[in-house]
Amino acid sequence: MRIESVSLKDFLSHDRTQVNFKGEINVIIGQNGAGKSSIIDAITFALFKEARENVSELIRKGSKSAEVELILKEGSNSFKVVRSIPASDYFYENDKLSARQSREVDKKVESIGLNKKVMLSTTFVKQGEIESVFEDLTGVLKKVMMIDSLEKLTSSDGKIKRLIDAYEVEMKSYQRYEDELKRVSSDILSTSSDIATLEASVSSLQDELHRLHELEDIKSKEVATLEEKFKVYTEVKTQLETNRRERTQILNELDSYKDLDSQLAESQTRLKELQELTKKKDLISKLESETKRYQELNIVLRDEMKRRDSIKANLDLKEKLEPYHKEYQELYQKQRDLREAYEKFRELRAALCERRRQRDLNLKKLAAVKLVRKAEDLERELSLMSAERDEAHNEISRLELELVQIRKGREALISANEGKCPVCGGPLDEAHRKELIDKYDRREREIVGEMESLQRKYESLKREVEILNKQLSEARSNESLIKTIQENLEGLNQEIAQLEAILSELTEKANQYELINERLEHLKEYEDEYNSVRSYKEEDLYELEEMLATHEHTLHDVKEEINNLKREVGNLTRDQIERAELELQEVTNRLNELNKKRGKREELVKRRYVLEESIERLKQKLDALNFEEEELRKAKVELDSIRRQVQTVERDLGEKRGKLEQMRISLSNLERTKRDLETKLSEANKLRNEKERLEKLRQVLSESRLQSFLISTLISRIENNLNDVMSMFNMSFSRVTIRMGSTKGLKGKVEIKVYTQSGQELQIGLLSGGERIALALALRIAIARSLMGELGFMILDEPTTHLDSERRTELLSIIRDSMNVVPQIIVVTHDEEVLQIADYVLRVEKLGDVSRVKEEVIQ
Repeated sequence: MRIESVSLKDFLSHDRTQVNFKGEINVIIGQNGAGKSSIIDAITFALFKEARENVSELIRKGSKSAEVELILKEGSNSFKVVRSIPASDYFYENDKLSARQSREVDKKVESIGLNKKVMLSTTFVKQGEIESVFEDLTGVLKKVMMIDSLEKLTSSDGKIKRLIDAYEVEMKSYQRYEDELKRVSSDILSTSSDIATLEASVSSLQDELHRLHELEDIKSKEVATLEEKFKVYTEVKTQLETNRRERTQILNELDSYKDLDSQLAESQTRLKELQELTKKKDLISKLESETKRYQELNIVLRDEMKRRDSIKANLDLKEKLEPYHKEYQELYQKQRDLREAYEKFRELRAALCERRRQRDLNLKKLAAVKLVRKAEDLERELSLMSAERDEAHNEISRLELELVQIRKGREALISANEGKCPVCGGPLDEAHRKELIDKYDRREREIVGEMESLQRKYESLKREVEILNKQLSEARSNESLIKTIQENLEGLNQEIAQLEAILSELTEKANQYELINERLEHLKEYEDEYNSVRSYKEEDLYELEEMLATHEHTLHDVKEEINNLKREVGNLTRDQIERAELELQEVTNRLNELNKKRGKREELVKRRYVLEESIERLKQKLDALNFEEEELRKAKVELDSIRRQVQTVERDLGEKRGKLEQMRISLSNLERTKRDLETKLSEANKLRNEKERLEKLRQVLSESRLQSFLISTLISRIENNLNDVMSMFNMSFSRVTIRMGSTKGLKGKVEIKVYTQSGQELQIGLLSGGERIALALALRIAIARSLMGELGFMILDEPTTHLDSERRTELLSIIRDSMNVVPQIIVVTHDEEVLQIADYVLRVEKLGDVSRVKEEVIQ
């Protein structure tokens, strides 16, 4: 199963984007924030309806809906998943619609081998989390195997246990049927025995039997009458006791209301006092308002008096400054006439200074430039040096491949058995094998020596190439700089000559402008002072005097109103009124509660009278019954005695058909009752069987059995797959094991250990960075294989983040080797170095707030 393409419409920062995956290693590259991770978010959302944020936030800003379309291929079969926001999901198989609801689409995705929990925990690798599978391997296994759900199902408060408890409660209700069945079965045996005895009895006892029947009828009626009396007696006595208890309770409750009337009178009196007090609140508010108004009018009056004095002073100053103002205006007009010529003079003079400064600066730059070697000579030397460096690098790569083959051959010889050569298939004795191993060891040492020598040569040439590149860049820059400076100097000399000619014509007007400017600066202080008072007029002063008289009259009226209000209010304050209002509310609430209690007290008094009348009636009824329980007991004993005599006579009178038939009918009734009870008890047996099956199911699903088996089986399968995957990488160790302290509920610690060719055991922490990354990827693949079968694709989001140069190189080599296990790998990155392993490149850029994707050709 591989991803063919994904289309995004108004999804995150993409408006309309079509992404096709054509290579084995597909690299999605772009700057942070460009929208490259949004493509992986779209794949995750299409497959599993999973999002890192609220689903509504996946819609691009400014749009009302979003849609993702994902196409998958497996052999000749094609699958298409369409997910929309708001929800509208579809699943197509070979272009034919097969599901349209979200839940149905999820099932379809699961049915084609893409398990959500497994894939999100293994093959979808988030940024910086390649090795996180080591840290939480127990959590990953527990999640993908849904052990939590199994534990919850079989726990003491789980669904199965609740069903068992419900069955057990229902079964207890059938217990009385078992007791009844035992009694009926016993009666059947007894009746059958009586019938057999009666059949052999003597017909001479017929008169005695008739007499006993008559006596039994009389006594039965007597017992029935007494039992009816007993029933009535019991009911009356029970009701009497109930009424007496209720009356006692009411009397106790009434006792708690003895002070209620005094509390009501006291609260009503206080309520009236507080209502009178709070009526003066409006007077206090008016007094406060008038006082505030008086203060504000006082402030306004003072401000206006100050303004009047200020106007008088400013009018005097205005008259004094009038001559200076006239002189200033005349000179200002002359200055305006000369300003254009003066501004042009200043501008040209500044331009001349700037050109002269630039000319001097360029001359200094020209003198400072040093040209050691020509760029053309450096380019030829760099080309020769780069070719020699590349030749050394290619030779190192060739020797690395030969070294891998030698090591694999030696390992095969070490593990070979049955006297057969693993390389050529011919016969192989111990001496020959040792000779071949020694030969491989010698060649390995030779290659290692050659590689070290070549590596030193390669590093030396690499440094020399870097130096030449730097020198070439400097030479090109200097040659360009010299040419630019010479061109600038020629232009500057021409401009300086032109500016000097124009400035000589404008000098006289500039001097006249500066003399006028000096006099204006001297007069400026008088002019500014005059402008500050020029708006003042005599009319303003007259109007202000009239306004002051009006304000003084209003202030006197407000003062009179304040004095009147103070006399009405007296010493009462707003705080006293507010406290009275709070107390008024409390008293009102308390009075309401007391009224409720008074109503309840009246109801209790009425109920007490009713109960006392009922108690008296019940006592009279008991007296009228004139019933004694001893009389009923004696009658029942006598009736039982008579019936026993009848049974005895009936056993003796078995030949009397009437009596015999009557007992047979009784037997038939007992048997029918027994059948009914057995039918009911069969339902209890069904419940018992269901309960037993549930108990067995819970026991089977408990962590001590099925969980342990499943977990141990899965870990064994993961270990086999892990070693199978690791054999395809070029690692220094030969075998990996996975062990748990306890598989019970996945509560034990998971330990991963590796073993070298010599059998030495290593902890993960002792592996190199590259080996840890390879092992982590292999473990993710192994878990996914164990639960889903062969993998079709893997997604790595920013895998090189936080890695140094050496570990990035190792990771890229491991991703390339992973193609032997996973047919399609999608890598999201901003690291240009990842392009070294790419078969197909998709570059993501952001223009404004919209992401764009374009294909890049692999060089």
